[in-house]
Amino acid sequence: MSTTSPRDLARLLTRACAAIQFLPGHDPARMALIQDLTEASQNLGALGDRWPIEIHVGTIEHSEGVNGYVGASRSELMEKIGEFCREWWDQINDNRDPATLGDEEVASVYSEKHPEDHVHTDRVQLEAAWPSASGFPIETGQYCVLGIGHLSMPTADVLDQWCSEKSDDRPLPLAETPYGWFIPTREVDEATRADIPADLLAVMQFGRERGFEHVLIDRDAGTTDDLPLFTW
Repeated sequence: MSTTSPRDLARLLTRACAAIQFLPGHDPARMALIQDLTEASQNLGALGDRWPIEIHVGTIEHSEGVNGYVGASRSELMEKIGEFCREWWDQINDNRDPATLGDEEVASVYSEKHPEDHVHTDRVQLEAAWPSASGFPIETGQYCVLGIGHLSMPTADVLDQWCSEKSDDRPLPLAETPYGWFIPTREVDEATRADIPADLLAVMQFGRERGFEHVLIDRDAGTTDDLPLFTW
């Protein structure tokens, strides 16, 4: 094979399936393999020529909310994060000219000397969408998108109230979106936990335990059986 696109691999699996399908004798293991090969071929064929791609993502949580960044490479991502850090350089105790520092260094120094702002970077792989027979899937990335049904109406009112207050008065550095709220999942201290509704704590824990930095509550998103659902 000169190319290895998903469609090419689908054809190869189909040929392999045909090659073993009419061998003499009835072997249950071979029949199961044929079934697996057929399903794999169908899934790969549905992908067309789309392969997963790798991207670099970053977030900066600050007093006004959350900034999100994405780049095709680490250097592209850090260039964007470095721009933010240079803009707010006067908030940290460092007399150096940030314009003379590289993007990696300026982000590292800013993060170290401005502990109230949380800078996080990661490298993630975006998978091509596989056919699903289970309905509306949950969208994920560095964040998890969950339907608003996992929060009660009183909790939604609390989130709206927090978003109307000054950022320093909020127990969480959340951000409002046209469809819901962008909520950090990191652990909070006991005093802060006392101000957060139980259903919101459960959503945060759900995201944290699965490695997500944030949960995006979206009115049109999917839901999961691992969290309670509330009637709206």
